[in-house]
Amino acid sequence: MVLSGDETAQTLSQAERQLAAGRADRAFVSALTVFWSLEEAVGLTEDGYDESGDRPSERAEQRSNRRKAALSARAKLVMAVAMVRLNGATTFEPHHAPRVSRLRAVRHALLSSPTDAERQASLTWALTALTDMQPADGDDPVQMAHYAEALARFPDHRAQALQLLHDLATRDLMPDAWAYHTLAELLRGTDDTASAEAAAHCRERAGRHASRICSESP
Repeated sequence: MVLSGDETAQTLSQAERQLAAGRADRAFVSALTVFWSLEEAVGLTEDGYDESGDRPSERAEQRSNRRKAALSARAKLVMAVAMVRLNGATTFEPHHAPRVSRLRAVRHALLSSPTDAERQASLTWALTALTDMQPADGDDPVQMAHYAEALARFPDHRAQALQLLHDLATRDLMPDAWAYHTLAELLRGTDDTASAEAAAHCRERAGRHASRICSESP
C-alpha cells in the first residue's frame, strides 16, 4: 500500500481539491490512503523514495522524517475535516492493523448506515485532531473555521462554534463556503434572517459546487 513519492503528493493534492469541491467521501478515502502509505514509507525524499537499500545519511533521514511528518499532517487534516462533513459516517482500522486489513478497510471506510456510536467515535477523533492542530496564536481563519465545523457537531459546543464563526464573519475573515454553511446551520431556527444571509454567502462562495456544499444537512 506504499505510494511512490509522486503518487503521495498527487493523491494528497487530489484529496484537498475533492474536499474543497464538496466531495468529502472521496477526499476521506484519498487522504486515508496517503496517511497509511506514509506510515509504511521508508526513505521519503523531495524527489521520491530511495530504493537503493542503502542506509541514508543522518541529515537525509532527518529531511525524510520532516517531509513525512508534513505530508502526514496534511492528510490527517483532510481526514478530520472530511469526517466532520460526512457527520461521522467513516471508519478506519487502528494504526497497527495488518496490511491486508488496511487495504480492505480503505474500500470500506465510508459507512452507509453508521451507528450512533460509530458516528460519535469518528467525530470525537476529528475534533481532537483539529483541536491539536490549532496554532498557538489561535488566529488562523482557515483552522478556526475547520475547528468550528467540528465543534458544531456537538450540542454542548455549538455556542462556541457560533462565537468563533461570528467573530470571523464580523472581521470579514470567513475563509470559504463551508464556514458560511456551518454558520447558516447554527443560526437556523434562532435567527432565520441571518441564517438565510449566511446561506446566500455560501452559495456565492461555492459557485458551481453550491449544490453539494450549501444544501441543508440531513
